[in-house]
Amino acid sequence: MSDPLEEIIALRGAHPLPSTQERALAALRTAVSADAALLVESGPTVTLLAGVSPSPEILENLIRTAAPIISSAVRGKVIVKKFTFRDQQVHMIAESCGAASAWLIVWVRTTEKALESVSQVIRLAAQCLPVGSSGTNAEAQAALELIASFSKPRLARMRDFAEKICGLIGGKSVILARRKLRGWRIVACFPSSAPAARSSLHESLMLALSAHGADEHPAVFPPEGAHPALPDICRITESQSCAVVPAWEGWALIAIWDSPLPPAEELHAAVAPLAPMLPSLYRHARSVLARWKSVPFNRRRLWGVLAAAVAILLIFPFHMRVRSPAILEPSLRRFVAVPFDSVLKKVHVAAGDVVEMKTLLAELDGKEVRERIAEIESQAAAANLQSASDLAGSRFDESALSSLQAQRAGHELEVLRERERNLRILAPIAGVVIQGDLEREEGAALKLGHSIMEIAPLDTMVVEAALREDDAPFVHAGQTVTVRLNALPSRDIRAVIKKVDPRAETRDGRNVFIAEAEVPNADGNLRPGMKGNAVIVAERMPFFWILFRKPWNALRSWLFW
Repeated sequence: MSDPLEEIIALRGAHPLPSTQERALAALRTAVSADAALLVESGPTVTLLAGVSPSPEILENLIRTAAPIISSAVRGKVIVKKFTFRDQQVHMIAESCGAASAWLIVWVRTTEKALESVSQVIRLAAQCLPVGSSGTNAEAQAALELIASFSKPRLARMRDFAEKICGLIGGKSVILARRKLRGWRIVACFPSSAPAARSSLHESLMLALSAHGADEHPAVFPPEGAHPALPDICRITESQSCAVVPAWEGWALIAIWDSPLPPAEELHAAVAPLAPMLPSLYRHARSVLARWKSVPFNRRRLWGVLAAAVAILLIFPFHMRVRSPAILEPSLRRFVAVPFDSVLKKVHVAAGDVVEMKTLLAELDGKEVRERIAEIESQAAAANLQSASDLAGSRFDESALSSLQAQRAGHELEVLRERERNLRILAPIAGVVIQGDLEREEGAALKLGHSIMEIAPLDTMVVEAALREDDAPFVHAGQTVTVRLNALPSRDIRAVIKKVDPRAETRDGRNVFIAEAEVPNADGNLRPGMKGNAVIVAERMPFFWILFRKPWNALRSWLFW
């Protein structure tokens, strides 16, 4: 059977053999999570017919405890006693069975709040124990069928309850509602579905429940003078009569008929036996432990092994894998700048050309420099001649001034001749011209310090991985990094972290730390500016920490811890 209570119902009417009775008691014990369940016959002495308990010794103690209570009890009335065993509260629930002197006794640990629900399940189960012939009325039969619905989902269980009530009272439809903090909420309807939230029928139902859902007695229509919501319900549903019936604490139902109302006694007799089952139907009677015990042992053992394996996996340390965007840059770069203000005469290389050290890159126009040199040379000669003439004429002051002018012209001449020697711009290092295409700018005037080219050797490249701030503390020099470039998706580049910049910088609007690693480029396929993704094998940490680190940090940031 898929549910212990279904097994009890299946055994109803079976021959009352001890083995059959023990099966039924074991199913009941599982259903209500009881410590023990006994079937006894009361007479001059209490005789055990069948029982299930942890041990025979406990069974004998329970019989001795229950015997004086059962001997003096009145049949037809449920007995509930509270005992304390080993500082724990245990309830003894005794219910007379169908046979003349048979009693069902259940020992269960439960709360006072759930005691009534458990007692109702035991009371109904007692009616179908195989102890002899015992007929059941319509209410008891419906209750037993509801017990079998415990294996169904909650919505199906509540709909079954509404269906049984509707059949017992002979109504057109039944609407079951539960009181919440913000008012009443419809839980189930039979035979149709619940009305739309803002429909006129739904509003009338809520008004009727708010007015009479917590009353002690049903509120009916007709007669006239009832709450206005009740006539509205009959009008909208095209019915003749309706009633709001309080079912249990926080529960009520609205019944609708196409005929005159049944007597109030029939309404009470139909609802009263089933109403205590509502909390159990809504919140399933079995505890988590009871449901776990009902699972076959082999399956429980398999789940236990899987849980242990998952727990070991979660605490086992693994290397963190830090993922970040990456970009390729040259390991060494040199910028070629204009040494003085001049005009670009000729460019001899273009971007992508391989150059050696001292290779001619470009030429500057030296016409203005040479003209200036000739002018300064003439000024220097004139100053020397004037100084000699003043000295011959004993004009010593004028001679000294002319000499200084000649010296200044000589210094300026040295500067101009140095510029003349630098009209040819040579490569400072061997490498590849990665930036600089000035063929269209030949003849343009250039200012001092203007960068015209960038040269870098490409035999070794540097991978720059942009680390998030929360990942940077776990990345250090010496760790392995794997890079996959967008331009070369089938090639994984492996390298070792050389350094991590101690200061953050902003890239693409994010605050990141740059980790660098050198990679060889013997085949020359790697180019500056290529982008991709890097995976760094960082420190070893427990697996559960790796999984939940970022969600935990996000939660702490949101709570501002």
